[in-house]
Amino acid sequence: MHWYRDNDRRGRNTAAVIVFGGLFGFVGMLLFVVLVLLPLVETLRVAGWVAVPCVIVSVNVQTHAGKTRGVYDTAVRYSYTYNGKPYEGDCYCLYPPQTSDRAAWQAVADRYRVGSEQTC
Repeated sequence: MHWYRDNDRRGRNTAAVIVFGGLFGFVGMLLFVVLVLLPLVETLRVAGWVAVPCVIVSVNVQTHAGKTRGVYDTAVRYSYTYNGKPYEGDCYCLYPPQTSDRAAWQAVADRYRVGSEQTC
């Protein structure tokens, strides 16, 4: 049996609460920044983009190695003119879903045929 003074035990408990509370607070702030603030900043950044006509240069369904099955997305390249200057881009979706459904991404690729005119 240990004989501790109440002040010693209370001091250790307070230190443990501060350490673990600080750790959980830090992880919570980190998750908030990654899951809320960064997407919000990116959304605000592109909010001022101007819609322009573009021509699809290339499109294909890509495979990314997953743990058990492949994860797919669609790579779309397009060309457009803005303020008299030619540009090329490849930003199809700011927050593309991660899925192993190849047919869904193939439907996107079928929608954007090479040479078709779209709005970018």
